[in-house]
Amino acid sequence: MEIKFSNNASTLLLDNILEGTTLLNVLPDTGALFPELHDPTDYFKITLVNPGDGSYEIMHVVKVEGDQFTVERAKENTTAKLFPQN
Repeated sequence: MEIKFSNNASTLLLDNILEGTTLLNVLPDTGALFPELHDPTDYFKITLVNPGDGSYEIMHVVKVEGDQFTVERAKENTTAKLFPQN
């Protein structure tokens, strides 16, 4: 297992997500800004921030397919939350 990093990568959500959502669709062509995951145990961390109230959630991205991330939710003592599009 290896944690991957990239400097200052950011994007926006294409869709609202619910507490149980594990597939995130991000802006077209921005998935390539994030690390490549070559081994099935590799991952990278993302933080989603709700611009309305400043709440956030830390997730592990375990798979990237173009501009779609498969995530594990509620990492580092955060809780799964609703997040609006964009």
